Amino acid sequence: MRLLRKKQYNIPGEYARVSQWSKERDLLRIAHVTPINVLDTTALLKKMAARYGLPQLKITWRKGKCVGHGGIDKDFNPHITLPTSVYEPTFEHSPCERLRVGIILHEFAHILQYMKAINAFFEDGDVMPNENPYCYISRKVGGHGLNFVSIFDKLLLEWWRLDAPANLITRYKLTAAGAPSTKVDPVEYPLKVQP
Repeated sequence: MRLLRKKQYNIPGEYARVSQWSKERDLLRIAHVTPINVLDTTALLKKMAARYGLPQLKITWRKGKCVGHGGIDKDFNPHITLPTSVYEPTFEHSPCERLRVGIILHEFAHILQYMKAINAFFEDGDVMPNENPYCYISRKVGGHGLNFVSIFDKLLLEWWRLDAPANLITRYKLTAAGAPSTKVDPVEYPLKVQP
C-alpha cells in the first residue's frame, strides 16, 4: 500500500524522490509538460541568470535527446547543458530527455545549490585541511535532497509568477502566485535554505 501511495506522486520527466518531496506538485507537473524552444530557453536562462547575479552562465546545447546537467566547472563558473530536441506533448508519451520548462528549472536549481555551497565554503569553518575547494563543494551539494527540492520549489513558484505565459495561467486556472492557497516568497540569493 505504501508503494502505491508513493507512486501517485511520480511525475513523468522528474526523479521520483523530487516529485514525492515537492510541495508544488501541480506546478512541477505543468512545468514538465510545457515545451519551450531553444530561443525562448536562452532568453529565460539569461533572465534568471541576471536575477541571481550569474552573468557568466555558460549554456551548452546537445543535439537530439540528452539528459540535462547543471552545475559548476573547475573554475566555479556555472554551466547548464540541455537538449535541443523540444518535447512534443501531442506525439510523445514521455518528456524525458526533451527540452521543456521543467528540465530548465531543475538544472538551474542545481546551479543555485552549487552557488550556495561556494558561498558556504568561504564562510564556513567546515573545510578539511588541504581540501580541494571543488571537492568540498561537491561533497556539500548532496544531489536531489530536501535542500535541492526546496530550491526547486521556489524556482517553480517564481517561474509561475514572473515568467509563465498567460495562456498557461488561463489553461490551468491557477493564480499567478501558484495554487490559490500558496504564498510566494522571492528566492533569496544567496539562498537561505538549510542543508
